[in-house]
Amino acid sequence: MNMVRKSTGLALGESEALVLSEQANADLLLMDEAKGRKIAKLMNFNIMGTVGLLIKAFQLGILSKEQIERSIVIMKSSGRFISEAIYDKIYQIINK
Repeated sequence: MNMVRKSTGLALGESEALVLSEQANADLLLMDEAKGRKIAKLMNFNIMGTVGLLIKAFQLGILSKEQIERSIVIMKSSGRFISEAIYDKIYQIINK
């Protein structure tokens, strides 16, 4: 893992996620950090972030529209950077 961190410049969590996903031959890698996602794409990982996870949970009926809206408020208030275009996409999906 140390080699992955050194060669990519990723933080410990992201580099561990890459290594463990590769070792487990994972179908999906959950990652939000932009640099980590870029490297994961280069490594041909199937990637999903928090927003994608929320949308999928809504589509499967696991989370309600209200739960998604509360999650978005929490994400925004905690300082998570997600573009307005992505937030708009979420609202379009949950308000169909």
